[in-house]
Amino acid sequence: SDLYGMGVLLGWGIHGWLPEPGGDWDETSDPLGTLQAALTRPQRGERMANAQEARKELLRLAGLPY
Repeated sequence: SDLYGMGVLLGWGIHGWLPEPGGDWDETSDPLGTLQAALTRPQRGERMANAQEARKELLRLAGLPY
């Protein structure tokens, strides 16, 4: 749930709003959009498995070594 919450906050930062419960965000060209989508997929089994995965992807998107 912590990673899902991080994805929700990331989506809020990218889009400037939160969707209604059960709703979706519009697609975005923001590079962080891929991370946000991976953290907030509807099916828990399809989301990132752990914080290390999320950290690695965030660093990759920032162009930093991981």
